[in-house]
Amino acid sequence: MLECASHPQVLAIGESGFDRLRGGDIESQFKAFKCHIKKSEEFGKPLIVHMVRSSDLLLKTRKDLTVHEPWIIHGFRGKPQEALQLLRAGMFLSFGEYYNVEALRATPTDRLFLETDESTCGIETIYNKVACDLQLGVEVLREVVKKNVDAVFFNKIKMNCSNKSTNFAN
Repeated sequence: MLECASHPQVLAIGESGFDRLRGGDIESQFKAFKCHIKKSEEFGKPLIVHMVRSSDLLLKTRKDLTVHEPWIIHGFRGKPQEALQLLRAGMFLSFGEYYNVEALRATPTDRLFLETDESTCGIETIYNKVACDLQLGVEVLREVVKKNVDAVFFNKIKMNCSNKSTNFAN
């Protein structure tokens, strides 16, 4: 990973983070995660974050560090309150086939990604489902996600440790 991370075709670092169900001891996970955070910052690439029953660890880690690269929570399935905590901390959320509808609705469109990882259906099915749940047209949703992909992966937006965020509910 360390040798490949600087390659221009590598768009992000990860998937890395914390998993309290299958991730091994937390100390080892934290050590690997810190390494990935460092490489994300060093190479100026977003960090794809794996989080299973560990938002507390993730939020503490984020709070304790100064980061400038975006963090994207992969396969987010949590509740709206958890989504809001992560969003307030400056993170993006990526939703797949299974998600909490209220958490999806709590996510501002400028912090939203969609994915098919571990899905039994294609991306078009996910777009249709999410568009329906958000009461948006599919084409509008495609433009939203495209804009976010362009901003995070190609325009090199930078986040700061003040965790700036946009238009989401308390």
